[in-house]
Amino acid sequence: MRIALTTLIASSVLFASAAGAQEALVQAVPANVTEVTTGGAWTNGDQTGAFRAIVVTGGETGPEVSVYVQLLTFAKTGAVASVLKTTPIKEVTDRKLQNAFINFDAEAENKATLIITSYDAAKDADNSIYAEITADGAYKIIEAPKEEPTPAAAKK
Repeated sequence: MRIALTTLIASSVLFASAAGAQEALVQAVPANVTEVTTGGAWTNGDQTGAFRAIVVTGGETGPEVSVYVQLLTFAKTGAVASVLKTTPIKEVTDRKLQNAFINFDAEAENKATLIITSYDAAKDADNSIYAEITADGAYKIIEAPKEEPTPAAAKK
């Protein structure tokens, strides 16, 4: 009984310590990091990982937005990831967007499409930038995919 109680107490302390460390990480995220998302998978030699995108809001002269893409690499022994490379999406900063919302479309390994959408209140319209990210951390801006007609619309 004493061993079970000691094990329970030790487990509780370790769990509380791990939970506290995770909470400290969350508390350390700056308030101007307004969105983070992870998606897709990449492999390069013996390294594997995922793509991550981060939105940072707030410039020196106003609420401009920046978007960064990171290559996360996973350790072979578990789910612990580290950042291999960080790349800013220059076109987002150049447009001086006031806000941005991000989403990955990742249908193939070693490539993901990052969809960056900004709402323009003056025009009451969404504007999107599509960036194709590759396993080397490079990107290129691509055209929006063409929408396929629904079966009902095709019959008209």
